[in-house]
Amino acid sequence: MNPQTDIVETLRGQAEELRRTQVELEDSLTRYLDLYECAPVGYVTVSSEGLILETNPAAARLLGVARSALTGQAMDELVYHEDQEDFRRFRRQLCDTDQSLSCEIRLLKGDATVFRAHLAATSAPARGENGGSALRIVLGDITGRQEKDDALRESENALRESQSIAGLGSYVLNFSTGCWTSSEVLDELFGIDKSYDRSVESWLELIHPDDRAMMAEYVATDVTRLGRMFDKTQPHRPPQRPGRALGSRLGKTEIRRRREVDGDARHDPGHHRAQADR
Repeated sequence: MNPQTDIVETLRGQAEELRRTQVELEDSLTRYLDLYECAPVGYVTVSSEGLILETNPAAARLLGVARSALTGQAMDELVYHEDQEDFRRFRRQLCDTDQSLSCEIRLLKGDATVFRAHLAATSAPARGENGGSALRIVLGDITGRQEKDDALRESENALRESQSIAGLGSYVLNFSTGCWTSSEVLDELFGIDKSYDRSVESWLELIHPDDRAMMAEYVATDVTRLGRMFDKTQPHRPPQRPGRALGSRLGKTEIRRRREVDGDARHDPGHHRAQADR
């Protein structure tokens, strides 16, 4: 075979391989750009000096600023002033580790509107001739979730306050897991603390000895095996505080101090409730 022909065939094969590699690289770049440009979450690349290098459309929409205006801007300027030190600390931590980190801070939109954001970020080598490192940050608006969390927290605080004023406690008993939780007021009524074992067995220990076997059978048969709604009134004898009565429904119990009424504690069919004898 002619040596020149061999060289030509070799070069032709190498050229074909380069062409395929180029096509694959272009396809990969196109897919990356599609993901970056069309992502529903915001992407921001920040230099080690804290300057924004690039953003995607979702980030620009989230911040209410044109992409071209964001490029070159200090990221700190988009952070609410009370959270800027937290963000600087977050940046320093990212530069000192190769792990992904996250935080929640308040950011500013272009119209100065404040919103709460979740940031997930990692440090990576920066592209370009300058080298160095850059922070790749994913932004998400969590204002709605935070508002719901705040509303729930306020509701729980109000419930605890009202229970404390009324001497009303509550607990949730999960028969499937064998665990229960209780409020501070209920712990006070029962004379127990946070170290008390909160198992079904310990729950049964709080029941008056005369009714303990009956209640254990009721829980095992009606509630656990047959899946019926818990609806039973049973006397309780908390440690050091004998004589309380308890009524239960749906695994949720409210305990309240017994008022000066005649007769035994009365079961309210709408709740898991107990009244305490004085």
